[in-house]
Amino acid sequence: DRGGSRDTSPTRPWRAPQVADEFIEAAQMELLADQIFCFTPKGDIVPLPRGSSPLDLAYAVHSSIGNRCAGARVNGRLQSIHAVLRNGDRVEVLVSSQVEPQQSWLALVASGRARAELRRFFNAKRRAVRAAGGDIRLPALAALPPPPPPPSTVRAT
Repeated sequence: DRGGSRDTSPTRPWRAPQVADEFIEAAQMELLADQIFCFTPKGDIVPLPRGSSPLDLAYAVHSSIGNRCAGARVNGRLQSIHAVLRNGDRVEVLVSSQVEPQQSWLALVASGRARAELRRFFNAKRRAVRAAGGDIRLPALAALPPPPPPPSTVRAT
């Protein structure tokens, strides 16, 4: 005996389990407040951060799906990759072999996994271009004409 006793008589029931359950429920709600849950067409549940786009869900399923994401069908309606998903949305990712990740996608994603996969794609592409001896400038800069050659330093004698 520890010296203390609990009154568990029917006239005064012990309330600790109920209080513990309420505490756990409140903690879960607080932890899940910044998270949403979306469904795949097969009914799988995908947890995502609040503010996620179809790109986040695509990368949560698989990086190759994210890299080819062209849009999504959210609750039966066509949506762009810019759409913000809500809790309980049913999302079908639309893919295309013509699509390639763009730098602007980094601003659209809310999940760390999607951001990491995008960076991995861009780094791999940069390495491939360097290995091929290509120019890694941004496309807008590559379209500009090359700078004029420096003035000749040969002097007439």
